[in-house]
Amino acid sequence: LGVLLFAILKNPFNDWNKEPRFASSEDMKMAHIIQNEVGKDEKLYLLGLPSNLYTYAQRLPSKPWFDNFGWYFEMPNEEEKVLEHWRQDKPKYIFWKKAVKGNWFDIGTYEPKRVSSWIIENYNKSGTVDNEISIWKLK
Repeated sequence: LGVLLFAILKNPFNDWNKEPRFASSEDMKMAHIIQNEVGKDEKLYLLGLPSNLYTYAQRLPSKPWFDNFGWYFEMPNEEEKVLEHWRQDKPKYIFWKKAVKGNWFDIGTYEPKRVSSWIIENYNKSGTVDNEISIWKLK
């Protein structure tokens, strides 16, 4: 009984003073950077960054809004559908986090090939954040 009680009560104490998982100080720092870089009415896309940053930075995503999931972009024609919308109404800024090495389906490893190429063709890299995130501004 003592072992069971220890196992149940141990976990809350381990996490007691940890930051919230989806609202860390790093998330708030990144949101502040986005707020300073991107005007309130300017369109933005986050490539490889968590979508909660749109809310924390009080900015709206470009339309159509889509997240950077391999299972989504690997469906036939999905990248092209997004790019067709962007050709009509380009986001002014893109914050692009470098993909990490690993299986294409692991979190943080996927990078849509057509979208990435299109960004490089239509945007200029205007800055970096912590050597992991680059800021791209519409040409």
